[in-house]
Amino acid sequence: MHRLFRSIRTPRPTSRPTTRSTRLRRVIAAPVAILGVGALVLGAGAATAAAAPALSVGGVSYYVNCAAKTNGNGSASSPWNKAKSVNAHGAYSAGDHILFKRGTTCSGRLAPLGSGAPGSPIVIGAYGSGAKPTINGGGTPNNTGTVRLLNQHDWTVQDLHLTNKVKTKTTKTYRAGLLFLNEGGKRLANLTAQRLTVDNVVSSPVAGFHGPRLFGGIAALTFGTRGDGFDHLQILHNAVSKVGRTGIVVNNAEYPASTDTDVRIGYDTVRQARGDSIILIGVKGGRIDHSLSANGADFWPCPQCKKVSPETANSGIWTARSQNVRIDHNEVYGEHRLGGDGEGIDIDVSAKNTTVEANYVHDNQGGGLLICNATDLTIRYNILENNTRAAIVFTTKKPSKNVHIYNNSIYVASSVKADSVVRTKQGFGAKGTQFFNNIVYSFGNSSYRFPGPLFSKANTFIGHHSKTEPKGAGTSHAYPGLRNPGHGSNGMKTVSGYRLQSTKGAQRGVAVPASVKTDFFGKKVNPKHPFRGASNG
Repeated sequence: MHRLFRSIRTPRPTSRPTTRSTRLRRVIAAPVAILGVGALVLGAGAATAAAAPALSVGGVSYYVNCAAKTNGNGSASSPWNKAKSVNAHGAYSAGDHILFKRGTTCSGRLAPLGSGAPGSPIVIGAYGSGAKPTINGGGTPNNTGTVRLLNQHDWTVQDLHLTNKVKTKTTKTYRAGLLFLNEGGKRLANLTAQRLTVDNVVSSPVAGFHGPRLFGGIAALTFGTRGDGFDHLQILHNAVSKVGRTGIVVNNAEYPASTDTDVRIGYDTVRQARGDSIILIGVKGGRIDHSLSANGADFWPCPQCKKVSPETANSGIWTARSQNVRIDHNEVYGEHRLGGDGEGIDIDVSAKNTTVEANYVHDNQGGGLLICNATDLTIRYNILENNTRAAIVFTTKKPSKNVHIYNNSIYVASSVKADSVVRTKQGFGAKGTQFFNNIVYSFGNSSYRFPGPLFSKANTFIGHHSKTEPKGAGTSHAYPGLRNPGHGSNGMKTVSGYRLQSTKGAQRGVAVPASVKTDFFGKKVNPKHPFRGASNG
């Protein structure tokens, strides 16, 4: 369980910033591509992401070459050579482009002004050939980022390399690589961050004026008034690594009075985040998909943290105090647990109507999935392999309601230090828990402890058996005919061993909701007569 109050509701400043700091806080962001943007594709064999926003038309292009000896007027023939020249320009208009020369490095914060318009965003991007242009914040002040946008809408930030380095990992300052900030800006729409490389951002890992999880790589934060939030926020195809504390975070502190809507985090990779990899809090209608969280919570031992607590706990991908969130087709592995938790995916406090589907969650130190006071949670067609402690963990004093776990393939090798397949630490008295159509291979401690009365049906259990193994009609101990389970490694393409060898004679489960269309591997499912486990053929 993560402690949320500080990161969900933070006090607002009682004093106004100085004129200079106010000007620097009015930062940028931007939506869409400038060089041939259609559908966005991530590598061979990956699914295609939603199309990026329409290409900006009209407007003026401004050029920045920080390797130039003299500072020009921002034209192609006479580019600016400082980030602060971009900031000093004044408000930009819909359709404008601010382009940094590839292969160059600029130092300082980027904080342009103005907003775009629907279908005509302001774009920050790159020109020329070679490596992405680098913007190094160099250790920006508290509550800022290398690129920061305050109360602005219709921007795309793309094709940049962002860092925010200081000489030490120990700091009391909260920083981000890219920061979208809503402080009383009402509804801010159409912000996109895409194809960014964000690394080496140093931010405080402990709670202070702001919660410890709110800064790091890419952050979209609302600390406003009732009704404030982001709409149609897209964070796509970004590579984030070695940032602190969080890789990618979207948080609306005004929840439930306000929510962010239509939020998409897709096709992103987050490696070695000091804390959590990807977080959605205060969202109504969101999706985290086709993303990778690898080796997260990499900040322990933490001299500033003093002791393990809910504020030091981390998970790879999680949501809390949100509604209608879908987490699908992600891979999470290597999550550390010395600071607490350490599960791959976490459905946390007051999450409602969440679907966790077709994820590959493996080799995490704290467990596979963590369920904390969730309501109307569906967990289906996932592959959970060799997660330490337990494949599924229930916790929190307030019990969850209507958790339906079906058609998952679970594997626990004898070498894995798991004390159970399903364990409950606290939160007993849960209602509406269902466990059906699952295939479980457990060769270690095969105990099951659910948080309340359980509906169990049509599950297959292989390996060691215990008295706590769920009973129910259709329970089987016969091998289900999978090709070679338990031999996955890093990569979504390594789990073909969980496919059925043949559909002839394969074990069937009970009917699933008609909303189920495909299995883990993208094969069509007959919801009235599905096969068991995550594979339908």
